[in-house]
Amino acid sequence: PPGASIGQHKHTGNEDVYIIVSGKGLFTDSEGKQTEVGAGDITITRPGQSHALKNIGKKPLVFLDLIAETAVAQAKTFTK
Repeated sequence: PPGASIGQHKHTGNEDVYIIVSGKGLFTDSEGKQTEVGAGDITITRPGQSHALKNIGKKPLVFLDLIAETAVAQAKTFTK
């Protein structure tokens, strides 16, 4: 919803992709750089990086969140 956010957080054993479907957001990368995002935009956060996303529009921010584990994370899961 408007004003909602996913706070800055770090990814270690996975990477994260946001595909923006509709609405208007503000994406913050590992360096603190902020970029406005909207429908059709894609963000990628690699292992070891951090990111945040905030809805800065007046309508819901709709996005798909794709999370992929790295081979190292998968190997640890299988060896436990």
